[in-house]
Amino acid sequence: MIIAEIGLNHLGSVKILKKYINEINNSKVDAITIQIISKNFFIKNNILKYFIKKKKLYEIIFKFSKKKVGLIIDKVDEDTLKYQKKISFFKILGAQINDKNLISSIKKLNKKIFISNKNLNKKDQNKLNTFCSKNKNIFLIHTQGNKKHHPRYSNLYNIDKLNKATNKKTSFGLHCEDVKITFLALLFKPMCLFFYIKGDTKLKYPDHLHSISLKNLNSFVLEIKRINNFIKFWK
Repeated sequence: MIIAEIGLNHLGSVKILKKYINEINNSKVDAITIQIISKNFFIKNNILKYFIKKKKLYEIIFKFSKKKVGLIIDKVDEDTLKYQKKISFFKILGAQINDKNLISSIKKLNKKIFISNKNLNKKDQNKLNTFCSKNKNIFLIHTQGNKKHHPRYSNLYNIDKLNKATNKKTSFGLHCEDVKITFLALLFKPMCLFFYIKGDTKLKYPDHLHSISLKNLNSFVLEIKRINNFIKFWK
């Protein structure tokens, strides 16, 4: 499954958000993720300009998206339950792995949960591996998280290690300035591919260095499929 992530790259603009969704609808992407986070998070991190009301986000994503929808949330609330049947999966950010209440409440919804291992230390990674192996609907995303966004920090061989530790397929999350690292990740047969998208303007996006421009989205996805088919052919 190829998953395009909006994150906060909508810049707090409903117009930009709708454009992203429309472009993704017209692409070969399989699914889309969006962050629906409480206002307090934006205030605390001084990024209130990126905030869109929760109810508005739920309304837009499920009204306009023609793809599977995955959510990044910080709380299961009445809107989450309202749209429960339309949610295909959840993603847990690396910064959220110690939020036991959040993970527990999401588990009760009986959806697939993908957890990013971005910036985890060895101890937390081992705990996460055990947790994943004991829960059938929980899967890991290997996310290269070094601030330099350099390919040498991607450690793609870790995908194999996580597969063995959890006895499940691990996904790959792009967090590298050289986005072509995604093509190398295909050699490790990840369960899913996660990558951020951004607009084609010179605006400053929160997830900028490791995002795929909308103008390159179709060619990027087609190259993923081409390489993946080639790998299957030589299997």
